[in-house]
Amino acid sequence: MNEMFRKIAFIGNSGVGKTTTIQKLVESKRSIEGSMKRAVVDEMKDPNYTPGSGESNRSSSSTSKRITIGAAFIAILRDHAIYNGPFISGIKEVRYHIWDTAGQERYHSLVPMFIRGSYAIIVMYDITILQSWDDLKNVWIPFVKNNVGIINDMGLANESSIITIVGTRLDKGGDRVVQRSEAEKWCEERCFLYCEVDNIFENNADEILDIIFKKGINLQKIRKDEWETEIVRDLVQDNNAGCLNKPSCHKN
Repeated sequence: MNEMFRKIAFIGNSGVGKTTTIQKLVESKRSIEGSMKRAVVDEMKDPNYTPGSGESNRSSSSTSKRITIGAAFIAILRDHAIYNGPFISGIKEVRYHIWDTAGQERYHSLVPMFIRGSYAIIVMYDITILQSWDDLKNVWIPFVKNNVGIINDMGLANESSIITIVGTRLDKGGDRVVQRSEAEKWCEERCFLYCEVDNIFENNADEILDIIFKKGINLQKIRKDEWETEIVRDLVQDNNAGCLNKPSCHKN
């Protein structure tokens, strides 16, 4: 069966739920196979961890937690047959290579090597923590611009990486401090994809890969149309210049 390969990177503050969300993608019924593999540097006990400030084991009484340091590598084979279309001829499965990067500032220098060349960059924040939203806008988006490339008016970094904003802790909606309408408007103005996930009561992390996949299809169509337009324009220009009538343009 035909497969498509996509590299995706998750970035954002430590504790916003990157690792938890990725684990839900691995466990999803839509994932044909999946595994989380540690790469470069794994996880370790953080002696500076304060209970309640981290991404996992929030209810734990332990004075330390496991945090991602550097990056973790995750491979997922996904079934996207439901979205199959004429611009991905015969492709039904997508093999995602996902990089789960560290959010703590002291590891930021390691992140660029994992996000460059990504098909999509997913920037996450916690809808119950205003600082994570402010950091997304003022730290992480500039970080992408500086380390991947300028973000164009189609929401693509370096003209290729799809920027996707994801709000987490939807299950804590009663504690929300960042309104969905505000986040959606901010993303719409920049042509960024946007969704929110609840990883406690409802595993809706699937939406993240679905909206990226569908935008990819639309981009393929746009690029195909632009390519065809350029060919027609070049032919018209060549014809106007009399190039098509030159002997060197014809085979004997």
